[in-house]
Order: sequence, then C-alpha cells, then structure tokens
Amino acid sequence: MFAKLIEVAQLGQLECEAYLLEYDRRFETSHSFGIVVADPPFLSEECLCKVAQTITFLAQDKVILCTGAVMEELALKLLNVRPCGFAPRHNRNLANEFLCYTNYDCTIVAEENKLYNSRHTKREGKVNI
Repeated sequence: MFAKLIEVAQLGQLECEAYLLEYDRRFETSHSFGIVVADPPFLSEECLCKVAQTITFLAQDKVILCTGAVMEELALKLLNVRPCGFAPRHNRNLANEFLCYTNYDCTIVAEENKLYNSRHTKREGKVNI
C-alpha cells in the first residue's frame, strides 16, 4: 500500500506527504497525520484493538486499514471503517481473504482494483471487485 501511495504521489495525484511508520522506537512521533494506512500483522482481536488505539492517536481524519475479511465487524466497531472496493493481493496466495477498509470514500484504491481485475484472468473461479 505504501509503495502505491508513493507512486500516486509521484504522478501528482496525492496532495500530501507519506510516511512509513513501523513498530520501532526509532519512529516514535508526537505528530498526527491527515491519513493513516495500517496493516496489522495478525488477524486477532487483541492485535486489531492495539492497532486501532495507535490509529486513533495518529489520525487527524482519514484511515485506510488492510486486514482480513474476518475482522470486518471489529474494524467497523473500533474505527468506523468499511470495505472500499480494493482487495489486497499477496504473492504467496494466503488462505484468508483480505480487504481494504476506509472511513471515507476512497476512489484511488477502488479504481486500482478495477484496473487490476480488468488485466488479470480469474483465479480459482473468482475475481475480487
């Protein structure tokens, strides 16, 4: 997701700065950001709750959350995010379905998903739109 944001920014389609923050003391910050993109490392309630606390601390407004479809109800409860039409793909064909959730109308990632689907053939009988 971060790589895509940088690409979009270089094309002049993104009017903000992008920062990559990992869980590491070197990245401690007291800043807040107009948009926060998060990809929790585990599909667990405990992990999503802690990530949601961090997002709440960092986000001024917009949130993009990439996580498993099984976390949809909890993500809505904690962050008021809903699926945005972009389905992240993994090189290793993970068993769990992953979705991208936002708390706003995010047309960039939804359009990217439509472009991807139009260029690729169906995998295992289904295409994520």
